Amino acid sequence: MTDKNMRNFKMVVEYDGSAYRGWQRQKNGLSIQQVLEEAIKKITAQKVSVIGSGRTDAGVHALNQVASFRCATKLPVNSIYRGVNSVLPEDIVVKEMEEVEGEKERAKRWKLRLEEQSVSWKFTGSEFERTMKFGGRF
Repeated sequence: MTDKNMRNFKMVVEYDGSAYRGWQRQKNGLSIQQVLEEAIKKITAQKVSVIGSGRTDAGVHALNQVASFRCATKLPVNSIYRGVNSVLPEDIVVKEMEEVEGEKERAKRWKLRLEEQSVSWKFTGSEFERTMKFGGRF
């Protein structure tokens, strides 16, 4: 398949990092990234590079690590999802997997972020001004 046939996949991963050297592939030990790449290769028969939305240190766990990979497989996403989970060790699970459009919409765009409102906490000295600005008392 040509690059034009490459598909983008997003996945949400949960893992117990006790047995791993962290997220990123390491020369001196097993990583979450390496295990995921090897599992995907077993199912799709294609070498892939899994890109995480962030990295973790050795021994760190994750509940919702977002990651992506590109692959030219013709397998349906549900078959990849079930297949990958069937070959992963018990301490790593892909909780969600979906196909997404466009190369630019990869892991950087999917970083888990807290939705924060931009609030100025500049002290004005006036309880009335704070109450009016935020629509009520805290």
